[in-house]
Amino acid sequence: MNDFIKEPIASVWEVTMGCNMRCMHCGSSCETPLEGELTTAEALDLISQMKEVGLKYVALSGGEPTIRKDIFLLARALSDSGISFSLLSNGWLIDEKMISKAIDSNLSYITMSLDGLQETHDRIRKPQSFIRIMSTLDLLSKNGIKTGIVTTLYKQRRYDVRTR
Repeated sequence: MNDFIKEPIASVWEVTMGCNMRCMHCGSSCETPLEGELTTAEALDLISQMKEVGLKYVALSGGEPTIRKDIFLLARALSDSGISFSLLSNGWLIDEKMISKAIDSNLSYITMSLDGLQETHDRIRKPQSFIRIMSTLDLLSKNGIKTGIVTTLYKQRRYDVRTR
C-alpha cells in the first residue's frame, strides 16, 4: 500500500472550448476562445502548479487548441517545466508557420482527429477536412513531428471500419 501514487501523473487540459469545426459529437461551437477561459498569465500559473505537484505529462486539447494565440507559449512553458506534452488537433489550422512554432516549443507529437473515410469524415467534421488532415499529416511527417490518430466511433461509420 505504501507504493500507491499520491500525485497526478498525467492530465488532459482543455485549453479552450473554442473550435473551428462543428462536429456532430461535440459541444464546442465557436470560432474563438470563450469568455471566462484562462488568460495567458493564468495558464502559465497553472503550468507552475502542475510542475509543483509533479505532473509528468499533459495532453493539450480543446475545442481546438491551435485557435489559442498563445498555445506554443504554453507548450514552451510546459517543456521548460520538464512536463512532457502532446497536442490533440483537428489539423485544419496547422501550416508551416505553426509547425515552426511547434518545433521551437519542443512539441514532438500531435494527435489528429480522423473520423472515417473522406465522405464520412467530411460529413462529421467539415467539408474538405479529410483532404486537409491528410495534407497536414504529410506536412507534420516531413517536419519530423510524430503523429497519431484518434477517431470517434458512430453507428453510421460501421461500413468504414473493417473487421477480421
